[in-house]
Amino acid sequence: MSILALLTILVYVLALFLRWSQSRSMVVGWPIFLLKGTRRESYTVVLFIFTYSNIIGIVYFFGIWAGLAALTIKFVVGRFSFHHYFTQAVKEYAEWEYQQMLNDIENAGVPLEQVYDVYERVMRMVAPPDFQMDEPAMREEAFRRARFAIEKQVMRG
Repeated sequence: MSILALLTILVYVLALFLRWSQSRSMVVGWPIFLLKGTRRESYTVVLFIFTYSNIIGIVYFFGIWAGLAALTIKFVVGRFSFHHYFTQAVKEYAEWEYQQMLNDIENAGVPLEQVYDVYERVMRMVAPPDFQMDEPAMREEAFRRARFAIEKQVMRG
């Protein structure tokens, strides 16, 4: 095996780690040096070039089946890493939402002016005051809100 073939595999593995990091950043938040849109776009372009040029190199050195395997691995790593971090973020946010709902129930007897600011009071007045949910319904609602919030965060970038 030539040194160029080993270098191709090494850079391909590096590109897989960068793809994992990109999936994490899309869900959790981008590092400070990639907050600017042009830098993030440059990162994506460099990652694209690294990944697909090395897949082409793998096809050249090891054959079409190894190239297809590398392409499949790239897609699996990207999909699995995004799904992992997305699910983790939704669970954490859903737990926070659930705790907020429990706090709302505890503070039900306290006047809203003492507990919330103006914006939160308006948001809580949307539901009727006699509206009650059992625990599974509250958890489901918290999960729905969390999924919506995380999807919105991912779409914004």
